[in-house]
Amino acid sequence: MLGFSSWIRAHDAHACGIGWWADGSRTGGNEEFFVVITHFLISLQGGYNLDSISNSALAVTKVLLGEAPDELPPLKANEAATETVWLVALEQSKYWTSVDPKACEPREGS
Repeated sequence: MLGFSSWIRAHDAHACGIGWWADGSRTGGNEEFFVVITHFLISLQGGYNLDSISNSALAVTKVLLGEAPDELPPLKANEAATETVWLVALEQSKYWTSVDPKACEPREGS
């Protein structure tokens, strides 16, 4: 959602057929626009659990206000997911020097 919001700001909401910001500017800082576009995107996609969304929004807001996030429990990556990330990094490293596939290489027994 934040990525989409950034894209809209970068590509001029008016050019996207959405219109001008409520304050009359083209660069915004408009909470109403963000609320409307969020509602629009959620209604398009559907299938959301409102309790999960509410809990996630609360957690993000707390961090934005300066609270430390909850500590994650130890996680173990799925073998297929680990392999997929490595294969993607291997391919992308051909085009992006900052991508190091060795850093993503699946480890034995992990």
